[in-house]
Amino acid sequence: DPVEAVYLVNLTDNSGEPLTGVHKYEVTFPKGYEPPVGAFWSMTVYGTDYNFIPNHINRYSIGDRTRGVKKNADGGTTFYFQNESPGPEKESNWLPTGSEAWFTILRMYIPHPAVINAEWKCPPITKID
Repeated sequence: DPVEAVYLVNLTDNSGEPLTGVHKYEVTFPKGYEPPVGAFWSMTVYGTDYNFIPNHINRYSIGDRTRGVKKNADGGTTFYFQNESPGPEKESNWLPTGSEAWFTILRMYIPHPAVINAEWKCPPITKID
């Protein structure tokens, strides 16, 4: 039921290319444009077998309840999706993807009407390398 949860599946980057561990990606939620929910939200990555992608930091989702996530200087939040660590200063906002093809699901619990009515749009996953 959409009043309880909405899941947005994303298979491609901002240019329509499939997501793959060969590249590095990011998604930035500008300040005030985080997923509008009454409970919580998270992004999870899956391999093409629909299972979590094993990784050495044991992180399988990232979102508003993830401890240690850092805000950008302007108050927004950028998350990094890639196989290797983006470096110590960005690792708190990193979701490992593995080296193969992957996809993500943005889960929003108790979404606001803007989500249910498809008025709120998730910022794109942008390939940065």
